[in-house]
Amino acid sequence: MMDDEDLFEVDFTGCDDRILVNGYSVRPHNAVLQRTFISKHGDVCANYCVVSFTARSLLVELVCETLKRVDDNQN
Repeated sequence: MMDDEDLFEVDFTGCDDRILVNGYSVRPHNAVLQRTFISKHGDVCANYCVVSFTARSLLVELVCETLKRVDDNQN
């Protein structure tokens, strides 16, 4: 379980272009959106039935990409 101090921790993974943000592996261009989303709505994937780190990270990535598209269509 993460505490409030870990909520905005960002670490580079070094193995590819993804970074670790709030316990999820995301593309760097989604890092700010992912942090903002979690600070506003909480970790919506925390109780998701898929326990795989990769699957949960991909789900978070899809949420970020979807939010970007919605925002782009509104502007």
